[in-house]
Amino acid sequence: MFTTYHNHSNWSDGAASIREMALAAKAAGAGEFGISDHLVVGPRDFFEDARYWSMGLQSFPLYVAEAQKVKAELETEDFHVRIGVETDFFPETAEKVNRFLAQFPLDYIIGAVHFAGNFPIDCRAEFWQSATPDQRDFLWRKYVRRISQCAEELSCDWLAHLDLAKKFGFLPSETCVAELEMLLERCARKGMPIEVNTAGWDKTCAEAYPSPRLLKKAVECGVGILVNADAHATSQIVRHFDEARRQLAALDLKEVVAFEGRRSRSIPL
Repeated sequence: MFTTYHNHSNWSDGAASIREMALAAKAAGAGEFGISDHLVVGPRDFFEDARYWSMGLQSFPLYVAEAQKVKAELETEDFHVRIGVETDFFPETAEKVNRFLAQFPLDYIIGAVHFAGNFPIDCRAEFWQSATPDQRDFLWRKYVRRISQCAEELSCDWLAHLDLAKKFGFLPSETCVAELEMLLERCARKGMPIEVNTAGWDKTCAEAYPSPRLLKKAVECGVGILVNADAHATSQIVRHFDEARRQLAALDLKEVVAFEGRRSRSIPL
C-alpha cells in the first residue's frame, strides 16, 4: 500500500476534478489518495483572491464539501480518500489561516512557501534570470527564513518541496544549505515531516525536492518522510515514485508517514 497526498484539482491550478484525480490514483494502485488544493491567504488582496492558482477563503467550504462527496462515493476497504490543503505561509496572516483551517475536518495541512516577500519563487525562470547573483542569494536566504518560520508558526502537518527555490536551476549557497540542514534538525525534534516531492525531476533542476544531500540529512536526523507527486493532472499522480523509493531505500529507510484526521502513522516504504 502506498499513499499519494500532494495533488491538485481544478479547484486551484489542476486540470481535473477531485473525482478524476482520485480515480487515477486508484487505477495506479494507491491505497490512499489525498487532495490538497492551494489556499493562499497573503497580506494583501493580490495574494488572497486574485491568484489564478489558488482558492479564496470563500471557496474553501465548497471545496471540502466536494472532497467529502468524492470520499463517500469512492472510498472502500482498500482505497481511502484523504482531504487536505496546501497553504502558503505569510507571517502576517499565519494566525488567521490557523484559526480558519481549524474549523474543517481535514486529514492534513501542507505548509508551503511560494513567495519571498513579493517575489514569486517558482513562477517564471525569467524572474530569476534577470536577477544578479547577489539578488538571487538574497532571495534564497529570504526563502529559507520563510520556510523555517513556516515550520514554527503555521499549524501544518508537513513541509512541502523543501528547496523549491532551485526549480529553475539556480542553486542555494552553502550557507543556505547549512541553514536548511539546521531546519531539518529542528523538524526532527518537533516531529515535523517533509516530503520527497517528485515534481522536481520534471523541472530545470532535474532532481526531487529536497536535494539528495538534504534528504540524506533528513533521514539521518529521523525526520518523517512522505512521497508525493505534486500532481496537477491525472497522468502525474505517481510520477517518479519508483525513483523516489529507490532513493529512500538506498538510505536504508524502511517506513514513510501516512495521515488521517491530522494524525500521523508509519507505513512500510
